[in-house]
Amino acid sequence: MAAPTNPYSATNILVRNRHRNNHVAKKSFSTGDQVEVFYRMPEQDAYNGYFPVQNNAAGLYGPRYGKTEGWQQAVVIADFNHKSFDAKNKDTWVLVRYTHLDWFNRRGVKLNTADVRNLEEEVLPCNVRATTDTDPNVVCVQKPTISFLVVRWGGKIECQPYNDPGPGSWGHTGSVVSDTFIGSFFNMVYYHLGPNFEVLSVFIQSSQDLASFSTGLVAPQLIGRHLCGMYFLYPVMFQDVSEVYEEHPGYVQEQPLFHFMQQAEAAGIPTRFPHPSHLYRLLASKNWCAHMCLSVDKSVPVTTKVNRGAIARNPLKAAETALRAMFMLHQEKKRLAQGAGGQEAIELDVPQYIEPTAHQLEIMEGVVKMGFSWEAVDVRAFKGPAQLAHACKSLTEQAGCYTEHVIVQERIHANCEFRMYVINGVPCKIIYTKFSTTNHEGRFESFQRFEREPVVKQWFRGSYKAVTQAELRIRDQTNRWLAWLRTECPELPPVVRFDYFVRQVGDDCVVTIGEITECGASTLGWRDGPDMVLKAVLMSAFTDHACGSEPCLCSADQQRDYLSQVHAKNCFARPAAPDPAPQSRRPNGKSETKGEKGTPAHKHRKGQ
Repeated sequence: MAAPTNPYSATNILVRNRHRNNHVAKKSFSTGDQVEVFYRMPEQDAYNGYFPVQNNAAGLYGPRYGKTEGWQQAVVIADFNHKSFDAKNKDTWVLVRYTHLDWFNRRGVKLNTADVRNLEEEVLPCNVRATTDTDPNVVCVQKPTISFLVVRWGGKIECQPYNDPGPGSWGHTGSVVSDTFIGSFFNMVYYHLGPNFEVLSVFIQSSQDLASFSTGLVAPQLIGRHLCGMYFLYPVMFQDVSEVYEEHPGYVQEQPLFHFMQQAEAAGIPTRFPHPSHLYRLLASKNWCAHMCLSVDKSVPVTTKVNRGAIARNPLKAAETALRAMFMLHQEKKRLAQGAGGQEAIELDVPQYIEPTAHQLEIMEGVVKMGFSWEAVDVRAFKGPAQLAHACKSLTEQAGCYTEHVIVQERIHANCEFRMYVINGVPCKIIYTKFSTTNHEGRFESFQRFEREPVVKQWFRGSYKAVTQAELRIRDQTNRWLAWLRTECPELPPVVRFDYFVRQVGDDCVVTIGEITECGASTLGWRDGPDMVLKAVLMSAFTDHACGSEPCLCSADQQRDYLSQVHAKNCFARPAAPDPAPQSRRPNGKSETKGEKGTPAHKHRKGQ
């Protein structure tokens, strides 16, 4: 099946723009007319695209920043007759020359404006408005509906979109650090708002760029009625000089990134992508796993955290101590599940726990992982203390790694994973996946994705009842987790994904949560997913306040209409497919229906 085309490409936006009536030219322009033009950094070559900066320093030195989308001063250099305008023929558009002279790309190369042809562009008449101001350095002061502060990658190596049609595909919008994703988002913004927004982009080449930038200095440049911060970078716990940065552009140290986000939030710029800084830190660090593993109704694998100092001093002893703690936590979790607590717990001076035997330690299985880690590269499976000690050493002794602890969890053996996508609190899609193997290092490999029908046949021995039970349990678990998210942030995330391990027990299932994945995680080939994610993020950007201007996406009617559209996508609101009639069987007892194999796995990417 061919991959879906991007509905928010520049070409499709021209056709689908909800403001397309504005493409009907209503005003003619004469040569020499002073105008303002809505400039958009070219999507076709965004990595080398030029954008205006306030002065040379903003373009010469990192981090480089400027208005990549917004109104700019220009002059018309050819007569334009609105009666001859054809939106499909650029020769009939308004030909303008920008009067601002300081333009740079993200790599610090200045545009040669001595050649005035480099300042000329054909633009749609709906993106041109008359002005009486002739000063090229004057900022257009008409307030846009919304201002975006965008922090994105600007290093030498370009971030790839990974939008191939494989099982781990990000879809037509690409990965969240790529120009494809960012371009798709702002094309969607243009589709809904027209030329009524602005984007101040900060291009990051290193973690030092984040640490050296003062958000308070640029915040006054954002003049929209609504403000929105967006961060298209991956926080990690590695130095910039480490191998992880060479292989994965878009990675930055977590500390300076969160410091930058907190500065922007202090300046009154709410974070809308991926999450407010405190919530994003909690999810990306994976610390919630240890915090919640004794909460019986949340079904979190037993988890403990091992300090790096203990590993460096004596890795085997650290591993044994971690396994003993997990053995005790299993007993405590069982006590809590059986209702132990209250007055009974108070009367016990010290709960009586059974110590594990050496054999019990040797057969304990689990996974060890790091927080702020993507693409499953820092996850290892283990069995027994020796393998756990080796896994802890291999993670903490990576070049440039500065993590202070590793996370050790019990391993959940499951039929497969059910990944639940939740949009504005509404469960909208379940995708069924599995890592089929682990290699000699304990790394998970062979990622597969299935539709529901082959999942039932191949992974649940034909039991539709078991799969339906699992889905209902996941729905209930998800509601509990959404309530928990309210304790961390009163606003529900516009998008979040819950990944559950599902193990069949007869016609029933045991469900355990594996991951809470941030807004922007891979949509894993879900056709409608990328567009729903983009729209959810945009609508969340208008929840800061009611500006009182109409029409605006902040209005109660607009928000209500949007939420009704999301509720129509509730995957539990549609009736489930009925169980098929019993299959005839051959004399050997095997079903005549053959199981379906999953698509061969592509490289496992961030967010899966």
